[in-house]
Amino acid sequence: MILLILNIIKKIVNNMYKSSIIGFFLLSSLIFGGANMMVLQGAAAQDYDYDDKQYGDSSYSSYRDNNNNNYYPSEDYDNNKKYVCENGPFEGFLVSSVEFCKPDITVPTDFPTIQAAINASNPGDTIKVLPGIYTEQLTINKSLTIIGSGSKSTIIQAPDVLNPSPVIPFPGRANIVEIFNEAIATMKGFTIAGPSGNICEGLAGVSIHGDATLEIDSSAIIGCLREGILVGLAEFIPRGPQIGHAVITKTDITDYRVVGIQTGGENTTLVISKSQVIAADAPEVVGQIGIFGAIGPKVVIVDNKISGNICNNPECGPDFFTQVQGSGIFLFDVNQDSIIAGNKVTNNDLGIALAENSGCCKIENNKLSDNRFFGITIIDGENIISNTKIFGGNVGVAAIAFSANTIATLDNVKIVGATIPVQEFPSGGFTAEVVILPNSFQNSKDGKPYFHSEEVMY
Repeated sequence: MILLILNIIKKIVNNMYKSSIIGFFLLSSLIFGGANMMVLQGAAAQDYDYDDKQYGDSSYSSYRDNNNNNYYPSEDYDNNKKYVCENGPFEGFLVSSVEFCKPDITVPTDFPTIQAAINASNPGDTIKVLPGIYTEQLTINKSLTIIGSGSKSTIIQAPDVLNPSPVIPFPGRANIVEIFNEAIATMKGFTIAGPSGNICEGLAGVSIHGDATLEIDSSAIIGCLREGILVGLAEFIPRGPQIGHAVITKTDITDYRVVGIQTGGENTTLVISKSQVIAADAPEVVGQIGIFGAIGPKVVIVDNKISGNICNNPECGPDFFTQVQGSGIFLFDVNQDSIIAGNKVTNNDLGIALAENSGCCKIENNKLSDNRFFGITIIDGENIISNTKIFGGNVGVAAIAFSANTIATLDNVKIVGATIPVQEFPSGGFTAEVVILPNSFQNSKDGKPYFHSEEVMY
């Protein structure tokens, strides 16, 4: 009979009262009104078998009431494990999931700012943020879930006066959101906004280091920012290399001045999918980059739209050896398991560039269009480009040798409408070659087959 009642109570709790304080008191009345029933308050802190084991988590398999009269097995009729709440308004409650026990923190109902809620939270807590503009900087040093009410209505706005990083202070540098101390932070439904205007030197939307992780979904990082997101730090950064991890999904990173996403350092990881990375129109900047990875990170870039990295500065132009180009994706010496696949890369000076990455990366199923100087460049290494379409621009695919022999192999690559479909740039005694497999197709802007090779002297 006791087990049957408990089963009914559990189903009521799970279906009706998960977030209701009123429901809690109603259920308390029901439970405390019966004979030989559990005394629930504080149950998780008690040792029911006097064997120094706490029957409050998934490590142990049973639960006894205060008088040790009634034994409740770890599985009910539905074969679901039992847990005892350890904190919050349901402390001591026997439920099917410990997550049920934790009350959410709500901003601004419980705390006026997001940072105040972070400071008061415990690792594993969930913070829910109601619609509004929150003018503040956030530092996150514990594992939390922070849920906004949607990117259009929940805005973390950079304040007029910015504080430097509390962890890696560096003159002229600041972050709107900083995550460190091995924290695993989940954020969803926010806009992180830089200041208005174009004076944003040294400001990043989000910085992730100290072996911390950010999982961000359905959000936007916009406005006057030097970088949208920094993930890890390479060894040339003050205080040496840092590790960071980011999983970015359905998030727009727009209007950055220099780099949309910058990632670096051994053991750092970046996964971005189903997102947009779009540069600001910033003629004062020399060579914007949508996604930049350097010196060891593992980078997975899948199913994104990347555009707008155009340089109109006098230092920029089509000469790869003496001028600078804006790039949609530029990876330099990254992890061998990196992937660039399924992306639409349009309207950049240079679509995709890989440097010193022999054998690195699956480069496949991408579509590149109207990248004005180069579609794809392979620099100082050997790589295969497969199942890719390139439309328009000056050069479709280029193999460029600065300091190593270079081979770009085209496997089922279609190049249509480029002024020069493929081009080789050997230099300094190093060779550059574009290998075109029979399943590939190329024609020039006038529809005629074209192949050009030249030795570049510098």
